[in-house]
Amino acid sequence: QESLSPLALSYFDPIHDQLRGAKKESGAVTMCVHVRQGNNEVGDWEEKVWRHVSVDELLDGTRASMEAFVRSRKAHKSLVFVASDNADVRPWFEANVPNNWNVLKPEKALPRPENGVWFGDSRANEVRGSLNQTMQNEILAETIAEVFALGECDALWIPNFSTFTYPAIALTKAKENPVFFASVGDEGYQFHEMNSLDTFQT
Repeated sequence: QESLSPLALSYFDPIHDQLRGAKKESGAVTMCVHVRQGNNEVGDWEEKVWRHVSVDELLDGTRASMEAFVRSRKAHKSLVFVASDNADVRPWFEANVPNNWNVLKPEKALPRPENGVWFGDSRANEVRGSLNQTMQNEILAETIAEVFALGECDALWIPNFSTFTYPAIALTKAKENPVFFASVGDEGYQFHEMNSLDTFQT
């Protein structure tokens, strides 16, 4: 984090401070989740159909796994940090998590594009093309901040894999905290803990 630019830190620090404050509370856990839905993208994302998800089912399964984790830690309260390419995901958590959980609200947040993503897709340059340089700098700063913030929790959930989460996985595992991935079966989304950094489907 020391290497982040002042602009990236202006997004990261408020998130980090809220997570750090929650960790100091007795009986509290912090949980990070990254939900990658895709946003009418083409190229790599469009071709890898195993990444395409039913968002409602995915979120229900993610919440159930998080609830199991909270019970395993015998926690009385929780703070959840959500990063997603879908602007509806954070409000879903706000409306559907238990009453003794709080969903972190970043002090600074930028809108998502109507179609596509700002980075990582073959059309990303085109999507960003309508923005001036100041806004492009802000978007990059927010993205970098989210990457690092996802590695700050007591556990990390990645229900639908994205390379966006590589740094967060490494940061979480370096602290010897669990990372949970999902698989889909007859009973819906089932989560399993990642045991090594060697193999995962991209």
